[in-house]
Amino acid sequence: MPDDLTVRTRDTLVLSLDETLIRVRFGHLLLRTVGEWDELSAALTRAYEDEDDHLIERLSGPLLQSWRGVPAEVLANTFNRARITVTRASHPWGIAVFSVPGLKCEPLLCSVEDSEAGSEVHVADRPRLLDFDSVMASYAQCLERLLSPTREGSRVLVPCSSVSTTNPGGAQAS
Repeated sequence: MPDDLTVRTRDTLVLSLDETLIRVRFGHLLLRTVGEWDELSAALTRAYEDEDDHLIERLSGPLLQSWRGVPAEVLANTFNRARITVTRASHPWGIAVFSVPGLKCEPLLCSVEDSEAGSEVHVADRPRLLDFDSVMASYAQCLERLLSPTREGSRVLVPCSSVSTTNPGGAQAS
């Protein structure tokens, strides 16, 4: 049976994770509604299907900038309070690299199968973009791993996705 201190510490971590996840979702919804996020991803997916390079270029920039801007600007204080460091995305479809001492992860805007080559994937490789709720699930997996009291996978950069929490072929030592 865990002692009183362990229970309180564990409860504090769970609350911190829950609060962080709520703020992440809210921060992105300040910028666009769920429908607007999903429509932008769907429009970009159609542009890839139609091989419309002009439209791909026109849509991919705003999509990436929007997703990447929220953790760097809107949620900076939230991540600081959670003691999570936020750095520039390393994957072409990554949002940001989130880290705590000994562990890093990166939620992606595309399916994890599209990232098996890691950072060697090019934007023109037609990623299968995720909808808003799937991206939020990717965030949750990443943040849960970082804020968990029993962190596994120490010292590994792992792309996150709602499809899989690990990517052995794409994992990179940090």
